[in-house]
This record gives sequence, structure tokens and C-alpha cells, in this order.
Amino acid sequence: APEDEAGARRLMRLLQARGDRTQALQVFEQLARRLANDYQAAPSAETKALARELREPATDRPAPPVVATPGTASSAGPDVSPSAPSGLRTPDSVVAALETAARSAPSVAVEDVPQVTATAPRPPRRRAVILAALATAAAVATLALHPWNPDSPSLLAGGQLAPRDRIIVADFQNHTRDSLLAGAVGTALRLELAQSPAIQVMSASAVQGVRRLMGDTDPRTPLSEGVAHDVALREGVKVVVEGDVSSVGSGWRLSAQLVAAGTGEPLASVRETATDSTRLLDAVDRLARRLRRRIGETSRAVGETPPLSRVSTGSLDALQRFSQAQYAIDVLGDRAQGRRLLEEAVALDTGFAMAWRALSVLYGSLGPNTAMVDAATRAYRHRERLPGRERQLVTAAYHEIVTRDYAAALAAYDTQLVATPEDPGVLAAAGYIHFRLRQFGEAEELYRRSMELDSSKTPMYFGLIESRINRGRLAPAREALAAFRRHFPGNHFDLWEEIYLAAAVGDYAAAEGHARQLLAVAPDDADHRGEANHALASLALLRGRAQESERLRRQAMATYEQNGDLEGYFGEGLALATAEIRLRRRPEQARQLLAEMLSRHPLDSLAPADRPYVDLGIVYAELGDLPRAAEMQAALERYDLVRGRLYAAEWRRVRGAIQMARGRYLEAQAELRQAAADEECALCALPALARSYDLGGRPDSAIAVYQRYLTTPWMKRLENDALNLGTIDIRLAELYQDRGDLTEAAALRRRIGELWRTGDVEFRQAAARAGERTSAE
Repeated sequence: APEDEAGARRLMRLLQARGDRTQALQVFEQLARRLANDYQAAPSAETKALARELREPATDRPAPPVVATPGTASSAGPDVSPSAPSGLRTPDSVVAALETAARSAPSVAVEDVPQVTATAPRPPRRRAVILAALATAAAVATLALHPWNPDSPSLLAGGQLAPRDRIIVADFQNHTRDSLLAGAVGTALRLELAQSPAIQVMSASAVQGVRRLMGDTDPRTPLSEGVAHDVALREGVKVVVEGDVSSVGSGWRLSAQLVAAGTGEPLASVRETATDSTRLLDAVDRLARRLRRRIGETSRAVGETPPLSRVSTGSLDALQRFSQAQYAIDVLGDRAQGRRLLEEAVALDTGFAMAWRALSVLYGSLGPNTAMVDAATRAYRHRERLPGRERQLVTAAYHEIVTRDYAAALAAYDTQLVATPEDPGVLAAAGYIHFRLRQFGEAEELYRRSMELDSSKTPMYFGLIESRINRGRLAPAREALAAFRRHFPGNHFDLWEEIYLAAAVGDYAAAEGHARQLLAVAPDDADHRGEANHALASLALLRGRAQESERLRRQAMATYEQNGDLEGYFGEGLALATAEIRLRRRPEQARQLLAEMLSRHPLDSLAPADRPYVDLGIVYAELGDLPRAAEMQAALERYDLVRGRLYAAEWRRVRGAIQMARGRYLEAQAELRQAAADEECALCALPALARSYDLGGRPDSAIAVYQRYLTTPWMKRLENDALNLGTIDIRLAELYQDRGDLTEAAALRRRIGELWRTGDVEFRQAAARAGERTSAE
């Protein structure tokens, strides 16, 4: 790459270090001529500054070591006499290599190289020229003596690698005018090598996590070969893949080699060319297949692997965006940027199944539901383009999101884990299904195993932390949060987990502090701003400050609406309406709020799957508007939104609320018991179930369910407690009082008095009335 200025400057400094400033200046002049002739350009200011430095006279240059002439004994230099030791004959291949090296070395006139004695040092330039020629000759001679033999043992057969060992793929060096090309080629090679069952490719996010632990201040910079070897040594990885991309006429030349970590010994080297951009991924595919054969896969196994362009994408631009999106999501925690990049990727290649699957997972957090279902369906439609592992992941996501057949989803993960039991991505994905099914013990174990294998992805930490919170294992949850902070300093999702942990132990001051910190550190991030206002609104309502809570809820609604997140918008609005009904006893204000929201965003302007039928049905039932509540229940059935255990449970909660509003408490109890058992939310159905027992004349059952609500661990307890804890404490105290449990009743009334001590007047008065009953009795 003679036009590569960075390489030219490196060569100039190496020559300068050897004392050959003249030759270094010749490199500069050759570069300047090439840039002028080929590109009508001049060297950069940095390169020119180096040339000026080289032209200055050297006053402190050390005298070079003495080099003896052939046949002269000297310890100062090597014996390069033509007389070889007895019994050692120079092979013809070495002679040819030396002749080739001599021809390619800088030309030196014979008269410029006088005879030198042991006491007369050779002029620095001439010494450097000869040493450079000898070094080049030695390297070429080594290859001539030990050429790579395609039939030589593979890395697996030779013991350099063991089955399923990890390897690291360094970022390719770029010797083209396209600054993004090397990144796309490196991503493509990683995807191709990842199809190999013989090895594991260390993910880019895993490497970046290690770099952060090594003190790298910016692990997002390209993974140079030197840094890749440092990471390999730290992690016990045996082989690093190095490569480069160079321009060759209108096409490109790709080269890659397998290098032993630590020693730097080349183990295998391959090269391919692409005549134009349409053939570049095919060249990467050929390159990777040759590397896989050298690693130790059979030609038949490699040949059965579908081409890279078929299992991923034929678009380099789409591939590059996919790679950038994975880093944004897994390492930076920037889901909005990840979503944008993935949407750009699938716009460039509508059949890019891997990107569609990633989008379906992301839409599960950012919404809307329709987009999530559509993305999972598109990924499944193009699953035949995927390698086996990715095909199982897409199949599982399709059953989880579209058919809602969770047994089929887990079966797909189990099938893949039989083939790759140490696959961290599959373990974590299976953990998420168990988490949704409230099988938190299984989820925790799967997340833990996944993180032992790859601790570089943020979702695994969240799954582990939240599984432990939901099991009441708060100390281990804090340990996992501390590990998250070590691996991802500056990732503000740690504050979300801090809020969950603080709410789990009733430390509302700490929860508020974390929410305000989240608001301060991420003022421009709609995701964080919405969550912070949501938490602060819940905390205000929990403390009886309903007016403050309303202001914060409306701020959160505005944030979600501006960000196009109507699920978040309706979620905050319906929470506000519920508070008006249950806590403030102002049903008309709740009706007005519903009318306002539905006027801004009519239900028929949304896709059926994005309409908040469940929460609307419950609010209408609590308002006594049974026709509208029944309409919401019927819509869930009409649009087939009750399929699957989790969604059927939500439908049962709506039906239970309607039956309770009708006074049919036995029917309500049956529906709400099933909802409480099956729903994803561990707490959501319990307050209504307890009220159905209470209103149905079964106080002991009501007390048991209220207590179950108070003692069930749940990561999102704060938002549930905001709407339920105050009324539960007051009613449960009355039930205990009626049963004669005066100590329990007094404790609950003291808690509500403390909670609402700084609340609005109506809340302080309610707490005082409860306290007066305790004093009177």
C-alpha cells in the first residue's frame, strides 16, 4: 500500500531509529511523487513535519556498532561469510529467495560500499541498507525453508487449538479509500467463522468488555492486532485472526492469517481477490472457508455451509449497520441508536433475517407490539437464509412473539443447546423465556451460565439482576449490579436496577435519589427520561402527593408521545386515571382523562395489537362503565389477542374486573385466581383478587391474598405499590382489627401514617382517620 501515509511514516521512523535518515527521506520523496502523480495531492502536515525533522543535522546520534567484513572475526556483527559450517548446504530455494530479496532491496552502487575493518564503522545509511536487505532475505528464506503446506496438519490436529476453543478476529487493516470497507469485511468474516462448529469466535462486545477491564479508555476504537493479542493473552485465547483489505485496480485484495497469540507465529495465511463490490462478500466467504479448513474442519463440512451472502446479507452497508447496532445495544445501552441502525439495515436488505430478529427483540422493549410481531414474522419467513444456530433463534422468537407457544420456543432453544451447550446467547435467550413464565430459578441459572461464558452483553446482567430480585435474593442481585458497573462504566441502566432494588426494601428516599440522578445524567435520552419521570411519579403518589404525581405523569406522557412510544403514553395516562378512581375518588376526572387520551390517539388509529385493551377494560370496569369494559374484552377476543398463557391471563384479569363490578364475586375469584397464577406480572392480579374475596364475604382469604401481595418479591413493585399499597394497608388494618389482631392493625396504620405524612391534605386526613381508630381501640 505505497499510498498509505501512516505506513510510510512508520517506515521513516524505523529507518531513522536505525540511523538512516537519507533512506527515510527517500521514502518521503517517493510518497510525495506518488500522491502528486496519482491523486494530485500532497503529503499531510504530519508527514511533512517528520520530513523536516529528518532533514535537521543529527548531533546526538550514537555511533553504530561495528560490522565486520566477511572472514573477519568480530563479536560486533554476524558472520555472513560464504563459508558455511561443514555439512550445511544452502538450498536452491534459499538462494533464490536471497536473490529476490537483493533485487527488491534499495539499490546501492558497488562503489558506495567500501571495504571496512573492525575498527572502521560503516556509514549509517550503508549499514542500514545492508541490514535491511539481510532482514528481508532472512524472512523470505525462512518461508522458503518452511513454506506452508496445504496438506500439513490442521490447527486442531497439531494441537494449536482444541475443539470449541475461542479465537479473536482483529479489525482488518484498511488500505483503500473507503474508510468503512475494512469494518464490513471484518464483520462478514466473523459471521462466517461463527458458523464453524469447531471454534467459537469471541464477540466484538466481549472483546470490548475485556479491553475496558484492561484499562482501555476508549474500547470502541478499532481492535488493532496488538490490542487483539493483549486481549488474547489475558483471556487465554490461543489464536488471533489478522487481515487487511487493499485496493487492486477497480477491485480489492483480501488477506487473512491465523497467528499464535503471544508468540506471533503465523500458523496459516490465505488471500482472495474481488473484482468489484458485488463479489466482495463472495471473496470473504472463500477466505473464511479456507481458514476453516486450516483450523481443522473437513472440506465436506465446510462445503455444506451455505454461502455468507445467503445466511446473512448480500449488502455490505446492511452488514455494517447490523454490527454497529449490536454494539450500540449490547455495550453502550443505546437502544434508540440500535433501533435506528437495524431499521436502516433491513431497509437496505429486506431479507436480512438476523437484523429482523434483533429488531423483534428490541421492539419488545421499545414497542410497538405490531412492529415486534412483524419483525419476528419477517425473520421467520427468511429463516432458510440462516445458519443452523440463527435459524433456531429465529424459530424460538417466532413462537414466543407470534404464536405465543412458549413450549415450542423452549424446544427450539433446547435443540440448539444440544449442539452447542456452551452457547451464551442461546442460554440467555432461554433464560428470558423462563423469566417471562415466572420460573425465576431456572432463569437465574441460565443467565449465570451465560455470563460465565460471555460477560460482555448488558441484557444478561439485567436478566440475572432481575431474576434475583424476583426471588428475593437481593444481596446476590447487588453483586451482579456491581459486576455490571465494572464492565460497563457510564451505562446509565444501572440506575434503573438501583430503583428496583431500593423499592424492593422500601427505601423510597434512595429510589428517588436514583431516579433524579437518572434524569440529570441523561437529559436528552427519551428512554431514561421517561423511566425517571415514571419512577418519580410513582414515588410521589406512594407518598400521597397526588398533584405532584399528576404533573410528573403528564411529563412522562409527553416524553413517550414525542418519542412515538404510545404504549408508554397510554400506560402513564391509565395509571393516572386509576389513581383518580382508587385513591382520589374522582371518577369524573378519570373519565375526562380517558376522553382526552382517546381524542388525541383514537383506538382505530392504532393497530389492534398496539391498543391498550387490557388496561382500558379494567379502568372502565372500575368506573362502572360495563358496556365499554365488555367492548374491550370482546376486542381482545376478536383480534385474537388472547392466544398463549400470558395473554390469556391478561384477558382473565379484564373479565374478573367486569365480573366483580357486576357483583359476581365467585366468578371474579375464579378468573382472577387463574390470572394471578399465569400472568407475567407477579403482583398485578393480586389486589383485585383480594378485593373479590373481601367483597364476597371471605375475609380470611382476603387477608391471605393481601399479605401475599405485600410479601411477593417483584422488580417493578414501585409502580404497583403506588396504586395499591395505601388502600391495601388501610383495608388490611381494618380486617386485622375486626379479627382482633390489634398489633398487626396498628403496624399497618403506622406505616400509612408515615407514608402519607407529607402528602396532600386528603391523604394526610385519611391517614389521621386510620390512626384515630387505632388510638380509640
